[in-house]
Amino acid sequence: MAEELYFFKFDSEIAREKLLPLIDKEEEFSFTQHFYSKYAGIGVENDLILENIRKKITENIELLSEDELWCFYDWFGDKNYNNNEHLSYNDNEKRLYEEMSSYGLGLFFEIPSKAPVRKFHSLMGDYEYLALADENIEKTCDAEQLVAFLDYGACFVAELRFVINKYYYKENDDCEDNLEVKRIIDEMNLDSNSFCYKLALSEMETRRTSDIAIIESLSEMIKFRQTMKNESSYSYPIEFREALDNESDFLNSYYMLEVFSEIKKKIGNYKGKIAMLHSC
Repeated sequence: MAEELYFFKFDSEIAREKLLPLIDKEEEFSFTQHFYSKYAGIGVENDLILENIRKKITENIELLSEDELWCFYDWFGDKNYNNNEHLSYNDNEKRLYEEMSSYGLGLFFEIPSKAPVRKFHSLMGDYEYLALADENIEKTCDAEQLVAFLDYGACFVAELRFVINKYYYKENDDCEDNLEVKRIIDEMNLDSNSFCYKLALSEMETRRTSDIAIIESLSEMIKFRQTMKNESSYSYPIEFREALDNESDFLNSYYMLEVFSEIKKKIGNYKGKIAMLHSC
């Protein structure tokens, strides 16, 4: 399994009404069969675990553990793909999102690869350190808590994007992308007290000079790339390894703005718990 990060919202009422009876439904690829297979056979202990899942759904589906949520994700995914082999990957993914949501398990966003997943967690670690000494965003957290981090993350990478546009892409301050970034920041701050933006600005100021210096240090590596642009293939000399890593880190940060703003958009007015499942 690739390194990915999945985001879930929950609807307890729908889960009680539809997911609970689905657990015991007898069908060719039932949840019970999948559960026993995942937990290596039928036994008293597994029967108790399955009964515990029923109790959690009856009480509040937000109580599902990470492993239990993974079990449902795997089951819905396998069942969906087995029944829709003729569909494209994207169409299958759309059906999976829709089906899980219809049973109260609102899979609403996915970060699909290692670099952005690790950047997301890296920025979350920075935020937890900066915001409050006791701030710790768990794998299942309140939507309000996650949204605050998303505001910080979006504002921070937006400010970094201004720096990258100016010193890496050599754009003017009023270039089209900068105007779009400013629009996104303004929109995200309309419904907040701008605390997260001020926090992001403060953090950016502590590293702006060093970030600019790192970007400017990429010049020799970029010149080398330009001299080789007509070659069908080439390798970078070992002395450019650090420059390539730094460039990759900056460019991965560059595109995180869309990730943060899209997750916040999909959370919308939801006020319950959000679960983040990290596959690695």
